Amino acid sequence: MYHNLNTLTIFPDRLEHNFRVLSECQPGIQVVPVVKSNAYGHGIKMLAPLLNKYDVPFICVDSLYEAYELEKYSYKKDILIMGYVDPRDIPRRRNFIYAVSTLEYAQAVVRTYSKIRLHLFVDTGMHREGISSLDTVYGRGILIKIKPHIEGIMSHLSTPDHISTSDTQIETFQSFLDKIEDIGIQTLYQHIAASGGIIHTHQYRWNIGNLARTGIAWYGYGHERLLPALRCTTKLIQIKEIKQGERVWYDGTFEAPQSMKIGILPIGYHDGMDRRLSGVGLVGIRDSLSPIVWRVSMNLTAVDISDVPHVTVGDEVLYISEERDSPLSLERQSERAQMIPYDMLVHLNKEMFRTLSWGTK
Repeated sequence: MYHNLNTLTIFPDRLEHNFRVLSECQPGIQVVPVVKSNAYGHGIKMLAPLLNKYDVPFICVDSLYEAYELEKYSYKKDILIMGYVDPRDIPRRRNFIYAVSTLEYAQAVVRTYSKIRLHLFVDTGMHREGISSLDTVYGRGILIKIKPHIEGIMSHLSTPDHISTSDTQIETFQSFLDKIEDIGIQTLYQHIAASGGIIHTHQYRWNIGNLARTGIAWYGYGHERLLPALRCTTKLIQIKEIKQGERVWYDGTFEAPQSMKIGILPIGYHDGMDRRLSGVGLVGIRDSLSPIVWRVSMNLTAVDISDVPHVTVGDEVLYISEERDSPLSLERQSERAQMIPYDMLVHLNKEMFRTLSWGTK
């Protein structure tokens, strides 16, 4: 038997709530979850079986590896792979769909599998990946050749909360759509919006398509109606008394300003307790907030428990709360570390124990 010291608790009821809220943002727009980067740290292994009951045309991932992981853990439906896949690695699988960011790449992958399904990724102004133009005779020739394989067109908003910038991108997206329709390509799916786009869709002048890819919002972040679906806890494994003036930790980087009671936690930057929380982060013990003192180590973190009543070894310690207004929410911890919530989520160690908890809305 193994007693887990660090635990991620995932709340499926909250994910379902978030899916409903996002689906209500704009009639006619289908919301699809994005589970790239180990489901934003929540765990593909945990979520894969749950996704089968979602009424969606596909689930989005970044890589072929993640698509295989979804199937390995019992996901049974279609998967849109949004990142680059080496054409030599493409399997003969109808349930895998591929985003293609250049026409040459689209032509190459079609040669590997005669029944391949594609979404054209067009560059509407973010200037990261994407097809820049469909105006050349050469490009139109490729489109005509691969026409039977194209079932979607997609792009990405660079600044979804900046309405005028997004309107310009959406207008450009519409022009791409018009061009492929002019040569007889009718797409089943048109999607430029991710989480921010679906949340702000009612402010845009243009139609964002019929589908939105929801990553961070599905997990409960980015809008007050959404419910965070993750909690991270650890354990107190040792209590130490430190005298005033004593130097501790690597290089003696911390000098105790007064006599202190220090708690040692078995979590560090390897596990997802970001090193940028050194000296600024907080944890919760027995309904009290305890500051992180000195540097977060690879597998250990120390906190000041001088003011925590009745504290004892074995107490549960809260690192990330699922409550939005908690001082230990993901947003608040990320602010202290001067990082974005995405960064903190995706660095939660894949090996950390994860469990599901229902009935916690």
